[in-house]
Amino acid sequence: MSKKKILMLVGDFVEDYEAMVPFQMLTMVGNTVHT
Repeated sequence: MSKKKILMLVGDFVEDYEAMVPFQMLTMVGNTVHT
């Protein structure tokens, strides 16, 4: 699987777990995630 660069755009009203869980899962499988 090739590594991908992913940009997550989140707003002010996003709860911590709503952004952190996808961030950690994408990072765990080898993707580079920028927030």
